Amino acid sequence: MKNVEYETYYVQDEHEGIVSREVWDQVKAIFEKEKQEREVGIHRTKAPTHFLYGTVFCAECGSPMVCRTYTNRNKTRYKAWNCRERFRGKNDCKNPAIREDDLIAEIVSALKEHCCC
Repeated sequence: MKNVEYETYYVQDEHEGIVSREVWDQVKAIFEKEKQEREVGIHRTKAPTHFLYGTVFCAECGSPMVCRTYTNRNKTRYKAWNCRERFRGKNDCKNPAIREDDLIAEIVSALKEHCCC
C-alpha cells in the first residue's frame, strides 16, 4: 500500500543458505573488486587478456594503458602500451607510447632492486 509506513526487519542466518556465508562473502568481494576496476576504466572480458592489463596506468593522467600491435617501416611488428584516453583523443595527455620490451625490462629491473635474493 502506498503512503503507509511500516517497519522493516532484517533477519540474518535464520535458515540454511544455498551457499555458505564464507562463499557468499568471497563472491561479494570479487564483485566489489570488479566494480572498482570498471570505475577506473578496466573492463575485463572472458577472452584471455595480457598479463599486464589492468596493472599499467598512465603516469600523466592515470588512465589505464592498453597494448597495441604496430608495424614499423621495416614491416616488423612490435607491441606498445598507450594511454587509453590519449589513444581515443579524449584528453590532452601527452604521455608517449612505451614499447612492451622496454616496459617489461623496467619491471624486471625494479623487481631485481627490491628482491632480497
